[in-house]
Amino acid sequence: MRHFIKKHSRDIIFAFVIFLCAIFVGFTLMIADEYSFVLEEQVANRVQLYSAETNAYLSERIGAFEDNAIFAAGKLTGVDDAVQSHRLLMTLKSDPRFEEVKSIRYVKDGVLYDIDGNPIGFGAATAEEGRMIQSEAFGYVKDLVASGASGAAGIHPELLSDHYGPRMNLFACGSPVPENGQIDYLLLYYIEQSLRTIGAKAAQSERLQTAEFITLTEKNGRLIDVIHDANADSETLRVRPMSNVLADVLEKRVTDPAALAAIRFAMESGESAAIRTNIHGETCSIGIVRNSEQNGIYVVSLYKASEVYSVGYTFITIIAATVAILFSIMIGYAIYFIVSHRNMTKMMREFGTVDPQLGCPTQLGFERAALPILEQHKATRFAVVLAEIKYVSYIQETYGQAAADETLHYIRTFLSKILDQGEIYGYLGENTFAMLLHFKEMNFLMSRLRYLHSLIGGSTSAKRYQIRLVFGVYEYDREKDGADLSKMISKAKLALDSDGENGVANHIRFYQEEYHENYLQRADIEVQMERALEQEMFKVFFQPKLNLKTNRPDGCEALVRWYDEEKDHYRSPDTFLPFFEENGFIVKLDKYVYYKVCEFLNFRVEQGLRVYPTSVNVSRLTALAPDFLEYYLSIKKKFRIQDNFIMLEFTESIAHERYETLDHIAKVLHKNGFLCSIDDFGYGYSSFNILKNMEMDEIKLDKIFLEHGLSEERDRRIWESIISLGKSLNLKVTQEGVETREIVDYLQEAGCDVVQGYYYSRPLSAQDYAAFIDLCVEREEREHARYRNDASPAKP
Repeated sequence: MRHFIKKHSRDIIFAFVIFLCAIFVGFTLMIADEYSFVLEEQVANRVQLYSAETNAYLSERIGAFEDNAIFAAGKLTGVDDAVQSHRLLMTLKSDPRFEEVKSIRYVKDGVLYDIDGNPIGFGAATAEEGRMIQSEAFGYVKDLVASGASGAAGIHPELLSDHYGPRMNLFACGSPVPENGQIDYLLLYYIEQSLRTIGAKAAQSERLQTAEFITLTEKNGRLIDVIHDANADSETLRVRPMSNVLADVLEKRVTDPAALAAIRFAMESGESAAIRTNIHGETCSIGIVRNSEQNGIYVVSLYKASEVYSVGYTFITIIAATVAILFSIMIGYAIYFIVSHRNMTKMMREFGTVDPQLGCPTQLGFERAALPILEQHKATRFAVVLAEIKYVSYIQETYGQAAADETLHYIRTFLSKILDQGEIYGYLGENTFAMLLHFKEMNFLMSRLRYLHSLIGGSTSAKRYQIRLVFGVYEYDREKDGADLSKMISKAKLALDSDGENGVANHIRFYQEEYHENYLQRADIEVQMERALEQEMFKVFFQPKLNLKTNRPDGCEALVRWYDEEKDHYRSPDTFLPFFEENGFIVKLDKYVYYKVCEFLNFRVEQGLRVYPTSVNVSRLTALAPDFLEYYLSIKKKFRIQDNFIMLEFTESIAHERYETLDHIAKVLHKNGFLCSIDDFGYGYSSFNILKNMEMDEIKLDKIFLEHGLSEERDRRIWESIISLGKSLNLKVTQEGVETREIVDYLQEAGCDVVQGYYYSRPLSAQDYAAFIDLCVEREEREHARYRNDASPAKP
């Protein structure tokens, strides 16, 4: 089972991912469906709200008509004379307030009269005098009169004319007239177009303009007026004049029987409703609101759901499209993966063995071809040889990419021609070729490589582009290496990257076992260094210094040690510090040591304990870092370190390479209370210019001055002259590496200020150094007490 999982892990992972994607798609669709349901409820609520708002505009307009009727009835109240009543009616007709009134009629004793007193309806004496209109709309007028209250009646479709005008549709508003002997109820008739002015207010509402149409309609669906028609120029849902909204528009387009039944029920019952339906494949909502029981007018409106709640439907659309695309891609990729999985694997193997640019074996192809050769010729000595083309980047920059490509093709062609039977080659990338060569004696292999080097170097192409090859050689050891070609190539690469000192020539470098040990050691350091810093495995040690004039401590130097928990010992600084200088980790380590030193000094001061000035090393990379000054100044400020208690030691190499930069750094440091020292003075870059122009406080002489030169006398004169020079420039002179009393006496005689080394003290841990300081303080106090006792006068 474990073998099956390991073998098919990629397929299992792919299937699991597809399964998770399917679950995600299903869950998303379920959420989208729930959201769609909620969205439909929101749309219905909004449509009802919009329809109610339109109805409010209509009610406001009709209310104005009713107010006019009440106003006119008030004018006639208390008038008992027929002539005066007729005069007042004529006066009302000419009043600007009633300019929209088409006709004025009144009722007396159940009979409807025109303005001139002619009976025209209801209880007229004869059918000829008063035409009895049997219609629902006329019934609204009769009901309004019979109620004896103010109000409005619906459109009167059968009252097409009176004695004084052409045929037209009229809308009636009325009010009772009390205490009038001639008139019981007054009716003001408006033409139906008078209601259209509510469209002006509706047009002011931007959200009502989202409707496809808004109409005023009777119970039977007959169109009274169109308030808004978004499709006036289209045949899609256009509402034409004199049409029936139910029969001519909705019933022809709504295909859902349930929706049609709901529309008819709402019209018959007079209840407000928002009915969801589908028109031409798009979700819509039909709003129906009755204006009043008396006038029988309905507000019928049609909205597209996507217009009412555009954000929500856009979101749903995006989700649906995204899920559909994702699902399609997922299914397509799954089919493609399943069908072509084996073919792809085969193609990948083929592609991985041949370099597409050079047409020769890659490292994988080289390894696969080498294994059968090693198995078939077990008695033959073999060597894996790497040939690196040097300075290809120079060729590319000087002669162009074409020249670099030509160089690679030339070497590939050359190798393919000079190899013997049973030998192979391949291209590893990074301008490096690998060869598997057989030989009898090592001298024969060396001679052959020299010959190859001379042939390539003497060719026309090599001379034109200054081609130079360097060989890294590893002899195949059947017992150690077995069939691990990758391991052999790695060892040949270690030889190639060496300095060539152990090779026969600088361009032929043979593998040495120490290369592998160094590689493992460096790899171990690089893997462990970040973790060691995080877990504070780097420990700060302090090596005290001795002032030769006072014979007392003169501060100390902070040194770093790396504690290896696994091996339970400290690594030698020589094994990791040079490597940290190469890979840049020294910057982090320098900052860490400096931080710990400041923390230690601050702790001692806070406890009221003695501290001495401390020297801290600053590497070249640290000093040149952009945030060097900012960091060191901020840490000094954070721990409130007093001025002149931190001395930063810079190597001579910084002063030699970046004189102006170090000069600027020293000035800023001095300004902020630091002391500066030149470390390892005399080792390799010593210059009188450094002493002459740079603001330094100390020169620290390298241990090289303690070694013997041509003669002891010569050594002493050079030594004394440098000490004297430093003293004359007011520089503290410190000699490091002092281990014998003889050297201490000589330095004291020569005028050296301070010594540091095993003679005085080894590097101490922070705890031991604290005890060392306390012991020195105790010794000083005893000496002061003895001095006071010796200086006091004798008692009588």
